[in-house]
Amino acid sequence: MATSTVALGKVEYKDRQGKDVPTGWGADSHGQVSTDSKVILNGGGLLPLGGTEENSGYKGWVSSS
Repeated sequence: MATSTVALGKVEYKDRQGKDVPTGWGADSHGQVSTDSKVILNGGGLLPLGGTEENSGYKGWVSSS
């Protein structure tokens, strides 16, 4: 189970195909959303379940204090 939008293997698969990933799957090393699989795999990362704010964002808990 992945707690990210997708499992890392899906990004690796797209990278082997030489294709970009859909918006909302990953980010670059500065936290900016990226569709470039190479950028995501080399210093970037996967976005959390819920994806970007445009796609409803992170569904985690927020403290009221």
